[in-house]
Amino acid sequence: NPRKGNLPLSVCWIRNRGSGSRCVKLEKPRYQTKQAFKIMENEAKLDLILKKLTETDSKLVDLEKNSRADMLNLKTSVDSWKPQLEKKVTDLATTVGNLQLQFDQLQLLNKAEPKPDLTAQLGARNAAEIRAEVLGSHPQSPPPANGTNSILFSTPAPYFHDPAMRTAFTGSAVGTSTGLPPMPCPQFDGDNPQMWRENCEAYFDTYGVSPAHWVRIATLNFSGNASFWLQSVRSQLIGVTWVELCEKVCAKFSRDRHQQLIRQYIHIRQTGSVTEYVDKFD
Repeated sequence: NPRKGNLPLSVCWIRNRGSGSRCVKLEKPRYQTKQAFKIMENEAKLDLILKKLTETDSKLVDLEKNSRADMLNLKTSVDSWKPQLEKKVTDLATTVGNLQLQFDQLQLLNKAEPKPDLTAQLGARNAAEIRAEVLGSHPQSPPPANGTNSILFSTPAPYFHDPAMRTAFTGSAVGTSTGLPPMPCPQFDGDNPQMWRENCEAYFDTYGVSPAHWVRIATLNFSGNASFWLQSVRSQLIGVTWVELCEKVCAKFSRDRHQQLIRQYIHIRQTGSVTEYVDKFD
């Protein structure tokens, strides 16, 4: 009999010894085969993958819900801003249209009333007559009795409120009215203040600038270190005269120049001839 009871043949031993036979039951193996171990390992990996996929699906669902909520909030905000934005754009378009209309009207007025060429008029008439006409009740002051041409007795140049008239008479046109070539006011950058003062006084005297305007014209031509200094003390120069301004400028920049020369003298080394050394520090 290939089977004995319910046990398979592989675990049943049939012994035929002597008069009878009997079946011996063997215990079930307690170890796992390599194939069974690999199958169990793969099943564990599959379970882990399925678990991660489930978690990923859950996260994607939550992310989609949050994204929809954010998009809904954004749409609500944009819808609430849209009427205000449209109103502002409409107001801006109306303002630009009004400005364009005013600009067109100004252009039409300028074309309808052309201004005369002031430079041509000045060139056609005698320069001396124009100067006398513009000065009006400001006659030329007589020179001092000692025969010197003092700056204080120079004929003041008129101050024009009209930019066109001021440009025509001053600046480049000053040379035309005085018979001298046009020349800018001397610049001052902090170097040699005494020379700057003498040049400015000669310039004002030559072109007949009123002493009331000397301080303003001179300070407008400051540059470099002088402009930085002017910016720091501008509040202290309100109402100062020309002499007071020159004293402050000379006190500031002459001292700086003296200290600079002392520093150069301390570090000087004679590398050339004695004549070159004397010429440099004479």
